[in-house]
Amino acid sequence: MHSRQPHPAPACSFIQRQHARGQYSLTMSISAVLTSTSSLYSLPWT
Repeated sequence: MHSRQPHPAPACSFIQRQHARGQYSLTMSISAVLTSTSSLYSLPWT
């Protein structure tokens, strides 16, 4: 009797999870940069 694995491609799901994490961190860094630049421009230049 062959012992089949429940998940046929664990590496594929791992890569997808890493890719999703990378996309999330990239979006967070871009939003952080935009927020910092917008707050910098919204400062009163007196």
